[in-house]
Amino acid sequence: MNIINNDRMTKIISVVLAVVFGVLVVSLVVNAVTTISTNIDTDGTLTVDGHSTLTTASSTITSQTGNFLVNGFATTTASTGNIATQGDITIVGRNLTVTTSNSSTSTIEVGCVQMYATSTATAVNLQFHASSTLANSTNGATDGLVVWKYGACPI
Repeated sequence: MNIINNDRMTKIISVVLAVVFGVLVVSLVVNAVTTISTNIDTDGTLTVDGHSTLTTASSTITSQTGNFLVNGFATTTASTGNIATQGDITIVGRNLTVTTSNSSTSTIEVGCVQMYATSTATAVNLQFHASSTLANSTNGATDGLVVWKYGACPI
């Protein structure tokens, strides 16, 4: 038996095994830290440690278990269905419809009703007065006046 050949063969096998294990470890580490690009399905609770980022998240959220809070500025109450907001509500290009089972019992409370004349884009507002000495159209006494007035609602 030749000792030189066995020692040389041992060194070659050691280098080959070190390279194979090194490539295997590097590929496992790289695969573990890459972003998951496929769907994750779970039958239980998904727990994420640290921060998570969601893309293409939907705003059609339902809360079946309690109240819903939106960034501290809007809330819904689960028991009554009431919606509250601390800011303005703006409806662009659509109608605001308030209905109940009997349309005569629908109520909307506002401080001033303002609209614009379609021909001149002039602001017109509806003003309610608490008392009046004027008679109504049937010559009876009235409790107050409702007047259309040119100009924007007072701020």
